[in-house]
Amino acid sequence: MIYITGDIHREQDIHKINPREFEAGNHLTPDDYVIICGDFGCIWDGGSGDRFWLNWLESLPWNTLFVDGNHENFDVLKTYPVVDYKGG
Repeated sequence: MIYITGDIHREQDIHKINPREFEAGNHLTPDDYVIICGDFGCIWDGGSGDRFWLNWLESLPWNTLFVDGNHENFDVLKTYPVVDYKGG
């Protein structure tokens, strides 16, 4: 299954993919994907808040992917390594 959303501005919008409110999330598995299209917001300043949200996302049972938008901190994004994911 693939779910697509956008505009996840950390604390303001993370509820959109929190399984407590995102009922479909309770049935997703590691074979499923949630794609955030633009304005991901969980990587912002490279600090502990970013790490908190990335760890939280990693704890979810599905794969979370994102496509960067116009409100990303591209300087911080560029510090992350580029890795192959699932052959791509």
